[in-house]
Amino acid sequence: MATLIKIKRKNGVAYRVQFFVNQKRHSKTWPLAKTREKQQLTRKQANNFKKQIESEIENYKAGFVDYVPSISDNANREKLTLKELTNELQERRKSDVEPCTIQRNVRAMNTLMNCLGPDFLVRNLSDNTIEQFKNYRLDSGRISKVGVNKDLVNIKTMLNDATKRGLIPENPVPKIRMFRINNKRLPKYYTSDEIIVLKAKFEGEMWLAFLLFIYTGARRCEICQTRVGDGRGLRWKDIMWMQDEIKVSGKGEEKIKAMHPILKKELAAEMRRRQKEITFDFDDLVVHYICDTVTKKVQQVLKENGMYIKGRAVHGFRHTFATETLKTSNMRVTQEALDHKDISTTQIYTHIVAEEKKKAVAALPY
Repeated sequence: MATLIKIKRKNGVAYRVQFFVNQKRHSKTWPLAKTREKQQLTRKQANNFKKQIESEIENYKAGFVDYVPSISDNANREKLTLKELTNELQERRKSDVEPCTIQRNVRAMNTLMNCLGPDFLVRNLSDNTIEQFKNYRLDSGRISKVGVNKDLVNIKTMLNDATKRGLIPENPVPKIRMFRINNKRLPKYYTSDEIIVLKAKFEGEMWLAFLLFIYTGARRCEICQTRVGDGRGLRWKDIMWMQDEIKVSGKGEEKIKAMHPILKKELAAEMRRRQKEITFDFDDLVVHYICDTVTKKVQQVLKENGMYIKGRAVHGFRHTFATETLKTSNMRVTQEALDHKDISTTQIYTHIVAEEKKKAVAALPY
């Protein structure tokens, strides 16, 4: 009925009790304990709460009470401040959400607190306070409307998550109005001629990384580690040779990528080379460079060959993959290949293809 989860961190251990009421997931997390004595105490507290919540849920299901007391403390939820909400979500989401996503969410909430104050009550959020925040951001002169919209998306994510976890009764601003952006920028991608040129510019593990990007459309964090030892990155055991597929992990999910024949040939050659040097291990990383190193190496090659455009580096390979697959298949196939949850995200690439068609027609020699 309730599950006790042990969360291991580098600097200690935390415990979380997770349970469901009316098909909604709830949880309570205890702070990180560093010493063995505190860990034992925290575990005891978590176990006691587990027994308590299981008893309350049984009474609720049997009809003896109309609510579950442990998750119905409306008085405390009504007094929840932005700072308290942000801290609570930051701790609770550690095992559910990617660290970079949490960082973006928390950064947006901190900006909201800079405007309204850390002690501002969550229940007092409204359309008017959101408009006040939007004007505050624009008046700073350091951010565009596109940037403000990104902040609003992150704030909405945090409020929705707080509602799902039972921290607040409901989202006080369920429909946040974004700025309308008329001149939506198209993704920066590489032409097929540029990709052919770049194919001759990389070597070693960067050559493998380059092929993985252009033939799978994967993100950096799906191929490389974000930082050394973070557990990310493609490993040899993730390559399914018989199925011609590659398994990658990103945004908290496992995804399957089709393996192009050229990519398969080069990966097999690299595997044989490492086996001869007795450095091969199925648990080892295919590419040992971290994300930032890969980006710097790509930028260096682009600058050396006069191809550098600000904002177009590694992620440009993903945009190129999307553009090229859309030319030879339908939008649904491209959506699946890119792992887009919403097809509207994929639709932007149709504009690129349309622009290329216009250029091709304009370049007719007759």
